[in-house]
Amino acid sequence: MERHPTGPIFRNSEGKPWNPDSVNNQFNRLRVRLMQNLGLLDEKTLKREMELLIPKLSKHRKIKGKVVPKQEKEFRWEARQKVLEHYANRLLPRFSLYALRHAWATRALQSGVDGLTVALLMGHSDPSTLARVYQHLSHNPEHLFQQAQKAIGGS
Repeated sequence: MERHPTGPIFRNSEGKPWNPDSVNNQFNRLRVRLMQNLGLLDEKTLKREMELLIPKLSKHRKIKGKVVPKQEKEFRWEARQKVLEHYANRLLPRFSLYALRHAWATRALQSGVDGLTVALLMGHSDPSTLARVYQHLSHNPEHLFQQAQKAIGGS
């Protein structure tokens, strides 16, 4: 492994960089696991929903362009995945790379990191982009008060 690598930090098992879609898909999988770990969907409801969904699923799938009938276990697996994803979408907030990036920038600015530094760390070529997107912070009275305190040398 390189001591000071360059390029994408996050890579998949094949060494290829993750793109925003792959990151967002991973967040969706995490939401399903979180919902299961928190016990937000009991097994009885899951099984009932699966039984209602199975008759509505496609009876066939394609393998290398050839249409083949699905096996019983494939119906159950597909129904389980769809029900879990449906409940995760209803019960838990959606996370995305964009939302995490926005949250980081907001927290950095609220913590007193100057806008130019935040813009550079985010990869903005023009810091005015940051000013436009995060101007809502300048309307937050608590944030304004903290900035005024810093300006006069207070803590």
